[in-house]
Amino acid sequence: MTDGIDFFESLEAMLVTAEDLLAVSGTNRFGEIFAVTNQGVDATGISSRGTLNIAPNDFNPEKIQINEDTGILPGFSIPMVDVGAQLGDVTGVIGYSFGNYEILPTQAFVASPSSLTAEVTTLAGDADTMTVASYNVLNLDPNDADGDTDVADGRFDAIAAQIVANLGAPDVIGLQEIQDNTGSTDDGTVSASQTLQLLVDAIVAAGGPAYSFIDNTFIADNASGGQPGANIRTAFLYNDARVDLVPGSVQTIDGQGSGQAFNGARLPLVADFEFNGETVTVVNNHFSSKGGSAPILGVEQPFDQRQEDVTVNGSLDERQAQSMAVQNFLAAKLAADPSAKLVALGDFNEFEFVSPVTGLENVLNADGTGVNNLTNTLPEDERYSFNFQGNSQSLDHILVSDSLADNADFDIVHVNSEFADGASKASDHDPLLATLGFEVMPQTWTLELLHITDQEASTGSIGDFARASGILNALEAQDLGNDGIADNTVRLSSGDAIIPGVFYDASEAVFGAGGIADIQLVNEMGFDAVAFGNHEFDKGTAELAELIAGFELARDGDNNLILDADGAATFTTTPIGDFSALTGTPTPYTGTAFPYLSTNLDFDTDPALKALAALGGQAPQPNTVTSSTILDVNGEMLGVVGAVTPNLAAISSTGGLGISPAWADGTPTPAELDALAAEIQAEVDALLAANPTLNKVVLLAHMQQITIEQGLATRLENVDIIVAGGSNTRLFDDNDYIRPGDSDQGQYPQFFTNAGGTTTALVNTDGSYKYVGRLVIDFDADGNIIANSYDETVSGAYATDATGLANVAGAEGLIDPEVQAITEAIQDQILATEGNVFGVSNVFLNGNRSGTAGDPDGVRTQETNLGNLTADANLAYAQSIDSTVMVSIKNGGGIRASIGETVVPAGGTGFERLPNGEILDDQGNVVKPAGGISQNDIQTTLAFNNDLSLLTVTRAELIEILEHGISGLPGVSGRFPQVSGIQFSFDESLPAGSRIVNAAITDMEGNDLDVLMRDGVLQGDAAAGVRIVTLGFLAGGGDGYPFPQGPEANRVDLENFDGDGINDGVATFAADGTEQDVLAEYLAANFGDAANAYDVADSGPAGDTRIQNLAFTADTVIDEPEFNLILGQGARDRLTGTDEADMIVSGAGSYETMEGGLGGDVFVFGLETMNGLRERDIISDYEVGVDVIGLTGGATVADIRETSSAVVVYFDDPTGAQDALFVRGDGVTAANLTFETIDTISFV
Repeated sequence: MTDGIDFFESLEAMLVTAEDLLAVSGTNRFGEIFAVTNQGVDATGISSRGTLNIAPNDFNPEKIQINEDTGILPGFSIPMVDVGAQLGDVTGVIGYSFGNYEILPTQAFVASPSSLTAEVTTLAGDADTMTVASYNVLNLDPNDADGDTDVADGRFDAIAAQIVANLGAPDVIGLQEIQDNTGSTDDGTVSASQTLQLLVDAIVAAGGPAYSFIDNTFIADNASGGQPGANIRTAFLYNDARVDLVPGSVQTIDGQGSGQAFNGARLPLVADFEFNGETVTVVNNHFSSKGGSAPILGVEQPFDQRQEDVTVNGSLDERQAQSMAVQNFLAAKLAADPSAKLVALGDFNEFEFVSPVTGLENVLNADGTGVNNLTNTLPEDERYSFNFQGNSQSLDHILVSDSLADNADFDIVHVNSEFADGASKASDHDPLLATLGFEVMPQTWTLELLHITDQEASTGSIGDFARASGILNALEAQDLGNDGIADNTVRLSSGDAIIPGVFYDASEAVFGAGGIADIQLVNEMGFDAVAFGNHEFDKGTAELAELIAGFELARDGDNNLILDADGAATFTTTPIGDFSALTGTPTPYTGTAFPYLSTNLDFDTDPALKALAALGGQAPQPNTVTSSTILDVNGEMLGVVGAVTPNLAAISSTGGLGISPAWADGTPTPAELDALAAEIQAEVDALLAANPTLNKVVLLAHMQQITIEQGLATRLENVDIIVAGGSNTRLFDDNDYIRPGDSDQGQYPQFFTNAGGTTTALVNTDGSYKYVGRLVIDFDADGNIIANSYDETVSGAYATDATGLANVAGAEGLIDPEVQAITEAIQDQILATEGNVFGVSNVFLNGNRSGTAGDPDGVRTQETNLGNLTADANLAYAQSIDSTVMVSIKNGGGIRASIGETVVPAGGTGFERLPNGEILDDQGNVVKPAGGISQNDIQTTLAFNNDLSLLTVTRAELIEILEHGISGLPGVSGRFPQVSGIQFSFDESLPAGSRIVNAAITDMEGNDLDVLMRDGVLQGDAAAGVRIVTLGFLAGGGDGYPFPQGPEANRVDLENFDGDGINDGVATFAADGTEQDVLAEYLAANFGDAANAYDVADSGPAGDTRIQNLAFTADTVIDEPEFNLILGQGARDRLTGTDEADMIVSGAGSYETMEGGLGGDVFVFGLETMNGLRERDIISDYEVGVDVIGLTGGATVADIRETSSAVVVYFDDPTGAQDALFVRGDGVTAANLTFETIDTISFV
């Protein structure tokens, strides 16, 4: 049976159970609910919100009405529910009433409430987009004495709240069912001015604009139908801050007289509104109702095919006449101006597929293409503004002319029709909203972003600083548009503007405090904002705060910070330094001329930084720390947000500074990255919410790994540009000049589709002022990047070496003189220490950070010769203190620079890495010999000058420590180890934490002393201790290293180990027991002159021996055995050696005979001597002075006796069952047997 009437009629008067009912209507004012069975699985037209929608050929006969009959079930009332409520199984009698089949429950049921909430539109107006709404407000009037109480019931407030919060306060609102000032009191009142003003006041109270209103003054008293005396009508609200009413434009169409289309009906109201110089004509309609329509399940069938039949579709003829009157009006407008911008909206009391509506659409669709009834632009299951007897349907529409259709968006905002009826319900109709964009030339805005990151000023790049200033100034001086109009240029940095080291420290001698030169370079180069990096915190927050403020922190007699009442530190009036060395007169240092940014740091948790904290979202303020700032770029707002790695505390000295979100280490899980994105998104959203015209945002992100910024790019929305930091990733476009020795590590810029579906550009350059990044990019009118506007002949990475300077026209003449003076003063100070030379190297010492996937080429990704040299130095010094130290481990991130030069030789076509060149003074005297390694080199490469610490770790912990060091691969991580006294191999394709394949403790020549790991299996006693030396930073858990922290670690810190406070030896510039001092002393002792120069060239990963990456090299960690190994089988074995050196292990078993043969042989006895079984074994050919009896596994000798045929060796056995070994051979005596204790691991 397929016919709905037949089906229900066959059940009439029967007791039935309707299974698992889903409400497709709210409970109506008659206490009825319409529902479908089985959660609507077999129902057609079910929407995502649970409504049951009609279609031209389907009016949903499957729905059933649930109605109460107190005579059947006394005391039970139908519950008040919304669409989507679950009624469960409902049992009752099938009846028929008012054209609907219904169930009259015989058993009570309990409904589970719906989770449906009112929609909030995503559409909004802007400078080029007008918003227009239509809203039937259900007989709204201010007279609570007329039989309804709209004011007391809160309907004015409810409607106002929806207009503001759910519709976004549209520019023009066409209202229907506005009643006059006295409502249904028939007293001759026609005006609705009080009704409209009360609604306007409610909107203002809800936070909306103060709308102006247009009453429909064309209607006559009691001529419009509806409630007698109420004078129902159409009206307008409009926001005159956004649109202007065209004077004299308000009119109506046709009339209400006898024979006229609107006799006894609501007159349309027409008004012209001007927006952005364009005139939009809006026709507000409320056609005659469908009163008198046949019921869907009535006698007039087929119902769905007879919608153009007035017998079925009540008052169709009236609506057709009214539509024709409006059609004629619109047609006349279009005849006069085919491009006229026309809107017909309102409650047409008709479906989108029936002639009163389709006729209007046909008139407006003059070109015969596109969609002019905006209802039809929505998915079919969203086309409803009204719910009648469980059928969701569109009676309200907004139609537009062709000139508006292509740039219109539309939304039916479901706030009423799905919810239960009640006195306080705003209306029974859902409002409609359209955005109308006007065809104007696309407005683009071009940004010139000049960026530098990881400035990290050091001696190796000191010449680049001044050249960078010249390139910055020259690029900004170029007229990008050749129009004489100032370009939209900003200068931003994503962090590490400072770094402790030689350059940083030299500022103290020249300007009064370390770091002043670093900060002043950024000031002089005119950066607008800088994100916090990790190195800003390397000296702690107090020193950082003084650099930012420019003044000394106030301290008490115990050197504690003096805090104010809010817990913030206070400052003195004493500058931390001045520039008198440059100016000749006192010129105080004034701190940062820019704000430092990070949205994921809680500055209130640190007293020193709390004193400098400013609210985010303000214009840039000097001497402050904040979450974000807004730049005014020639009248356009640009939001800038900062963020730093949540792993900050593990890689710097942050004290108690609050950092969020929490990450386990520097390589986040997807969930951890999501949490960081949420932190950043919250700040971005707050900026946009507080600044409605802001639509362009730059994120300065210092994440240490560019893969993290890439992950953020796809997770964030409304972030247009990300300037990455901390990874020093060299991105280039195809037109960029790349400095000799630098590899191309990726495309500049990188474009991503972000979480909002728009484009985000990611940029990065190498650090140390080696490159200036320039991104010139267009934005559309919505503030979205236009990716194809990128021009690689204009944008990209600009190298700051001499060639790069020459490549930018005029750059040399635009070098900033203050930058030049600062760098020269620091250079003079540094040069004074270059003559302090400790060693010589014939090779380039590689301290590069990283290379490419095919050639890791750096201390953060592979073993390097500089990493080996410094690890060797640490081990040698540690062994001079404690001879039991076996292994040295340090992190690659502690190596900050290479020692040597990268040059293209004369006539060469490629770069070469060379040892340091000779340095002469201005008199030609040698200051530093060729290959010399000076105090500056040591201080630069080991800028942190970590102290050394001795620790005892177990064998298992040692493997765990090494696993942690390589866990960041294939990414680039400062935790990557550099080692001495140990070799290991790893497979980076295996999961992090399980990558090491083989590992062995070695001597300085690389010979195995102890196998730790074989084929991924830990060897020997996992709990046995190994004494190591590492950096104090790592020993305390820095870089996330899992070194033991308890007393079992037996930690000994080596700085000033002798306690005299005197820096001993040839190197006195750094404290004894610190990395710089240890390397200097090691160089002087081993590689002090050209005759003894260090000469181990760096190799690629294929040549690495200490840290063997099996993706590049074969595994050679475990040495080939020096003996032929011959093993017993645990029975009565006869074991025969070769003519070479053999190791013969009889193992368990009695009466075993061993014959070594020629060569030096080792006969091994171990745990089998203590197993409680008495064994008798024989060595038949022991060679005195050549062969050895090896004791392992705790085996010891109890006694040796001579007999006539052999020397008998008895072994200790706690059980008393002493094993006996009979040793025979030429000249064998008890005195000339050789015993050696052997480490089991060496021979496993």
